[in-house]
Amino acid sequence: MAKNRCTPKSHSPRPTISCSQPWRRNCNRGQFELAKQDPAPYFTSYNVTDGESLVVLSAQGGILTSTHARHRAADVSMRIGTPALDNTHDQERYSGISSGQLPQRDDPDAIARVLWRLTYEQYRKARQAYTNVKTKTAVPRQGRGRLARLFPGEALDLHRENAIACVSRAKGLGELARRYSASFRQYPQVEESLVFLYAERSHSYLVSTEGTKIVTADAIFRVMIQAETRADDGMQLMRVETFQFPDPSKVPSEAEVAASVKKMATDMSALRAAPLAAPYSGPALLSGRAAAVFFHEVLGHRVEGQRQRGRDEGQTFTKKVNEKIMPEFLSVTDDPTLHTLAGTELSGFYRFDDEGVPAARVEVVKDGILKNFLMGRLPVKNFSNSNGHGRAQSGLMPVGRQGNLIVTSSKTIPDAQLRTRFIEEIKKQGKPYGLYFEDIQADSR
Repeated sequence: MAKNRCTPKSHSPRPTISCSQPWRRNCNRGQFELAKQDPAPYFTSYNVTDGESLVVLSAQGGILTSTHARHRAADVSMRIGTPALDNTHDQERYSGISSGQLPQRDDPDAIARVLWRLTYEQYRKARQAYTNVKTKTAVPRQGRGRLARLFPGEALDLHRENAIACVSRAKGLGELARRYSASFRQYPQVEESLVFLYAERSHSYLVSTEGTKIVTADAIFRVMIQAETRADDGMQLMRVETFQFPDPSKVPSEAEVAASVKKMATDMSALRAAPLAAPYSGPALLSGRAAAVFFHEVLGHRVEGQRQRGRDEGQTFTKKVNEKIMPEFLSVTDDPTLHTLAGTELSGFYRFDDEGVPAARVEVVKDGILKNFLMGRLPVKNFSNSNGHGRAQSGLMPVGRQGNLIVTSSKTIPDAQLRTRFIEEIKKQGKPYGLYFEDIQADSR
């Protein structure tokens, strides 16, 4: 067992359970015991997350709440049938996983009991779903061929426990959050404000009957500042700024946060005085985060693998492979192996996806031509392998997801020249103005 290096010497260190402990033993036991059942699973995996988190809410120089919590949970995935047709077929997709909380004490017997209960619960759910699948597919529907449910996996044996900053070291950030929030006091036009600080560290353990054994570690620290006010007509106005950093040593300075607070307050005053925008059709220019959100939503989600097969999905690009979908000077890649880009920490970095497949760079669009989709082990017609983008929230089946979506252009001009062209286009179209987007906010309705 590896000791928590961040725990002060005056306290007993909290051990981290090894990959060879209860979940691996339970995987072996499940493979042996359930092999006697009819039908027997052909694939089982355990994904355990063991971590701790800190949440601090502060407003107007006071701490509203501060919560430090530990969490340990398990996802048990199981497939019954064959890769060509199993319990996760079509609408039974979510029968492939069961989740539950694990004991926080490092008691192997107690943990094993909970895992075994989850395993049998999952087996019963998968067995019933497989019966449903066989009944529904007894009479094949015209025009719908069967695709393999699960790509072949590769046995990986990697025990990597990276040294990560512990949340116990981040507790002092609560006082810093309080000081951050005091910056709003000098701006009366901000009616409500909030500082949200979140810190989390975790170890993830993945073992499967394919022989995969992976341990990874992660840590995230985030500060979000939020300001709200209302216009004279009652419209709610909001601005949000977020700072994300890999460890407490890179926390934003009070001066940096104060500058953001000042900018938010200035934006609030301008928004309150601005006239209500009417529906508009004409030239628009996206900059900074607005452009990033645009590509994330309009392109990124639509090239995720599972979007190409669901009947409830738009399938925007399903039949566009090797066709031009963007100007030829634009290319798009998704590269979760990048930790930084031009000195900026990237939050989409990971070494292995949630199905145990190594992360990989994917060329999505090359010179405007669509080339690939972001794939997990859920298959898509004509795409026969995962490219390391199978991601999942706890309790949900992995699907293709974005990591670090990167847009590059072979044709660039200085910002000032771009703005000049923007104005020229506005005049050319005879419009009284154009729209310049610096940021985008989701509609909460």
